Parts: sequence; C-alpha cells; structure tokens
Amino acid sequence: MLQAISVVLLMMSITIHNHPNQVEETHHGVTLSASRQQVDGEWQMVVQGEGQHTFHFSRGDEQMRYNPEMILVHEDKFYLTGFIIEMYGGSRNINAFMMIISLTGTIELETIIVDEHLTSLVQLMPTDNGLFLHFRHEELNASDGFDFVQDSIQLWENNQYSKSYTFSQRVLRTHQEWPFLLLSNHYHGPYEMMIDDHHQLIVEPTLYGAVNQGVYYDSVIIYFNDVLYFNDTPYVKPITFNHPGNYAFEFNAQAYQITLHPFTTGVYENMVTNQPVSIDFDVGMPFLNGKPYAPNEIIEYPGNYQLIFENTNYRYAIPFTITSQLQGVFDRQTYHDSRKIIFQGEGYLNNQYIESGMVINESGKYTLQIFGHNDYQEKHHFTIELDPHQNDVDLLMIVEVSLLVVALSLGLFYIVKTLKRR
Repeated sequence: MLQAISVVLLMMSITIHNHPNQVEETHHGVTLSASRQQVDGEWQMVVQGEGQHTFHFSRGDEQMRYNPEMILVHEDKFYLTGFIIEMYGGSRNINAFMMIISLTGTIELETIIVDEHLTSLVQLMPTDNGLFLHFRHEELNASDGFDFVQDSIQLWENNQYSKSYTFSQRVLRTHQEWPFLLLSNHYHGPYEMMIDDHHQLIVEPTLYGAVNQGVYYDSVIIYFNDVLYFNDTPYVKPITFNHPGNYAFEFNAQAYQITLHPFTTGVYENMVTNQPVSIDFDVGMPFLNGKPYAPNEIIEYPGNYQLIFENTNYRYAIPFTITSQLQGVFDRQTYHDSRKIIFQGEGYLNNQYIESGMVINESGKYTLQIFGHNDYQEKHHFTIELDPHQNDVDLLMIVEVSLLVVALSLGLFYIVKTLKRR
C-alpha cells in the first residue's frame, strides 16, 4: 500500500522532482548509491560506486523517469530495484525495474517488468542461485485510485526467469529460509502457503525435514506451513533441533517423535583400531568410560571404550576398541631369530611382567598377554626356534672377540711399562 501511495503522489504532482529520492548500501568496502539528479538539465537516476571500487552510470530522461526504491546485498552483489514512470504523448505507464550490479560495477542483469497492469516490486528475496521477486499488480479506477488485481511471486535462477506463482489475495508476509519460502495473506498467525525445495506451491499443511520415528545426526531443520506445537508452544516458522536427544512434537493433528544423535568424527560404532583415537563433536558433553571427555583429546592406551551422550530420556553410546599396537610378534607364529616386542598397555610374558621394548633371544614357547582399560585383554601364543649352529657360531665369535680384546690390552700394558723404564 505504501508503494501504491508513493506512485499516486508521483503521478499527481511534478513537485516530486524537486525532492529526489536516494537509496544507499555498503558492502565489502564499496558503497552503492542511487538517486534522482539533474544531469545536463534533465532528471536522471544516477548510480555511483565509491570505496574499494569506483564506477558511475545513469539511466532515464524526462520521458523515462527512473525512481530507485531499494538496494539489497547478496553474495557480493547489489540488487537495485524501483519503478519507472513512462511519459509519452500525455499518457503515463508505470513499470518496475531491477538491476544486479557487481562490486566492481558490472551490470550482470537489467530488466524492466512490463505488463498490462500497474506493477510494483514489493520485495526481492535472493536465494542460493537466484532470487524470488514479489510483485503487486493493480489498476486505476474511475476515482484515480488503485484497485488490487493480484500478487505474483517470480522465481529467477542464474539471472533468468524460471517460474511464476499468482495469488488472488495480497501476500502480506513472507519468511525465507532457503530452500523454502513461507507466504501468508494475513498480518499475523501462521503462514498458510509455502514454496518448497522443488519449487512447488503448497497450500495444504505440509511438513518437510523429518518423519515420525526418524533418526538423524548433527541437526534437523523442520520446514512447514500452518502451526507446529513443541513443548506446548506454537511455532509458525521453521524450527531447528541441534542438541542430541529425543524430541516429540505435533503437526496437523499428528504426533511425531524423532531422535537426534551428535555428529562425531574420528570414531564410529564398534570400531577396532591399533591407532590413537581423537574424537571431535560440536554439541553435547559426553563421558568416556565414565569420565568427562573434551573434543579432540588423544586416546591411545589399549582398552574397550564407550563414548556416551546422555540427558533426560536419552542415551547414545558409541563403543570402540583400541588394541595394543603390538609389533614384533603375532599370534600362532614361529620365528627363527630374536624378536623385539613393542606394545602399549600392561604386558606379561609367560606370566612375568615385561615392559615394551624387551628382546627375546632364547628358543621356546611363549604366551604374551596384554591388558588395557575396561577388561581389555590380548593373548598371543608364539614360538622362537633359533638355529643351534648359529648359536655355536655366535659363541665362537664372542670368544674370538674376547681373546682379541685381552691380547690388545696386554700389548698396550707392555708398551706402557717399556716406556716407563726408559
């Protein structure tokens, strides 16, 4: 209605030219302004960019009177909208215009919406890859007033017209949470209509984003038209659940129950690994084997673990196991050389406590047991069979090296004694 009144004033009085209107918006160091100014003796719409980028251009003349009304910003682009009064042969036509301008001043789209009605652009709603345009179509009556004809919503994608929706009543409220657009013919209350993520106009109460008994991770956004009741509170806009738990709500006389689990990285249910574990999550305060766990804490000691998220009427456990990271021997294997055993945890070799790094250089049958947290246990049976001949050779080499060391020592002693006598 305000736009209709402004158009009436423009058509009824030429004194509006003495009070040029101006709109301005700043984004990423660039200020875009659009105003009506006199250029070379005639009124034009002058568009200027100042700041990080500077540019300047103008539109219109005395016959095509551009009137800027609004500048919006979306994804590093300016959206300039307004209306044009065309003055030809004593007749006047009013049409809406829209321009998409980059931060550097490039005009990426410029269009004039022309139809048989007096059309004004009520609202512009950018989307991820386009925009919705809300138009109001009216016509002059015998009293020089305006009669409502219809409202329309146009979808533009990649700077091209895609689809249009018409409404026999005024669309008085909109709420956009991409990819959904909610619409209402009333100033208060629920949104009766919705354009869904497939660009379909929905007029019956419909819910998107969850199903009854559904299980979800991280977060859930529930889109709907009409009214949703959660904890006895009515909601008319999309509602987001982003904390682990069980949720119950009602929509269109149907009860819904959903479960939301946390989104975690670094672990999954029943995971078995021989590497240290670091678990990340965004929400919740979990316990690891009964103790509080902070995001990204390193877990490397072998054991059976449970990461538990819990609150009222909700419990979610992620069990996983870290092994001993054993190196050097494997279960049911036979070796013919000495073995160095490396492991994490508490180790026992043939029931004798040992530490990681121990070297076994004797033949025999061995049982290695490794214990970790929460009743974790590994048991490895292996055999070492050293070559007896290799043992003799090794003993002979040791004796020879020992004799050589003794001989060198005696020789050195003799030399020192001789030098002292001299």
